[in-house]
Amino acid sequence: MLVTALLLTSSLLAQSAAYAPTSRTVNVTGEAVEYVTPDEAVLRVGVETFAADLAASTSANDARGGDLVKALHGAGIEEKDIQADHADLEIVYQRDGIAQGIAGYRMRRAYSVTVRDVHKLDGIVRLALKSGANHLDGYELQTSQLRKYRDAVRKRAIAAAREKGEALAAELGCRIGDPVSISEGYYGWFGNRGSWSSGGMNVMSQNAAFAGGAGGGSEPAATPIGQIGVRAQITVVFDLVTRAGAPR
Repeated sequence: MLVTALLLTSSLLAQSAAYAPTSRTVNVTGEAVEYVTPDEAVLRVGVETFAADLAASTSANDARGGDLVKALHGAGIEEKDIQADHADLEIVYQRDGIAQGIAGYRMRRAYSVTVRDVHKLDGIVRLALKSGANHLDGYELQTSQLRKYRDAVRKRAIAAAREKGEALAAELGCRIGDPVSISEGYYGWFGNRGSWSSGGMNVMSQNAAFAGGAGGGSEPAATPIGQIGVRAQITVVFDLVTRAGAPR
């Protein structure tokens, strides 16, 4: 009898769970972006050398790279803002192929240079090309105040998510309750990337946009700096409740 009673109780509990009302939620994503004037740039340049002798190619590359770094220091670029991104060595064979022997060695070294005053970008580019660099691989415009702008757009993205949730719930005769979960999607900055081989991130749609950080009255440059966008995306899951406050 005890076994039968236990089996019956388990069956009733299973049926009760199967027919129990599930919680209802509304899932919304809020986005915000603020356009700001960039105040610094990351320049990418390279030094490439070629010689029939391996030692001659590498030593020539070292010399040109040293001249480049020295010139950048002389222009006020600090040591911490100059970084050797990568280096590679290529064996170049004779035109008729490997069987005909080695023609020489091509040495490449890439440098990343952070220019703290974006208005000096053109001058630094010209200096680098005159001082040893023979490749210009592009630049990225950015803001040194990314954290400040990111925190601001994150708050607006949360507000946009709440507004969207309230609007959706109202169309169904309900309202939103407490947040069940919050998750952050993309955040960061996007803008033009000055490179012949790649472009900047496409501007994505957003719920809120603000213009800020207007530039001053500096002289026009060969490289207009324009604006970049700082963007945040927040997804929030809210409880969905009736107007009276009780779940349906």
